[in-house]
Amino acid sequence: MKKFNTAGMLAVLMLCLTACGSGTDAGETDMNSLTLAKNGSVENTIVESFDKEYYDLEGLNTMIGDSIEQYCTQNPTAEITLTRSEVTDDKVKVNMKYDSAATYMGYNSELLFVGTVQEAYAAGYDLNLSLASAGDETDRIGKQELLEMGEHHIVLVEIPDSMENGLRLECYGDILYVGDNISVVSKKTADIEQTQGVSVVVFK
Repeated sequence: MKKFNTAGMLAVLMLCLTACGSGTDAGETDMNSLTLAKNGSVENTIVESFDKEYYDLEGLNTMIGDSIEQYCTQNPTAEITLTRSEVTDDKVKVNMKYDSAATYMGYNSELLFVGTVQEAYAAGYDLNLSLASAGDETDRIGKQELLEMGEHHIVLVEIPDSMENGLRLECYGDILYVGDNISVVSKKTADIEQTQGVSVVVFK
């Protein structure tokens, strides 16, 4: 298990849930999610089982607050906010806001790249991919077609093992193409299944 002061909110939740058992059976309205904003900020919602006999919300908030303070002290330009936390029906829901995908990635020690296809290529990410059209999964593109969409946006994300039910991704532009194990829910929303490796979404 990673220490909470280096692995962020996900590790804090894992520390709290070790004694009472982790795992989420979240409904459609209570899903782990990432919401991307046009200004570059990222909102993250984590939903996990929470046994009040072992831990209380105040203690969890203190642990998260301490981990944020430690990270931001070491990374003065980063901005992270605990926007909400609540416990209902033996589940805890925690909402966090990060000033950028880079801050999210640094705090949680999980891959999250959000930028243009051109920026992803310049950063050295592997774009040798096969992606399906959001409107027709039989319509697929490869690396060359992807590189020709250089100004469109791409999300590269790794889903933590703790998120057994996957992750809902909300983009600020219409989704164009997705990788395997991803279901397009609406024009700007996709559900990503738990998988080993990097999940990819391309949007306008």
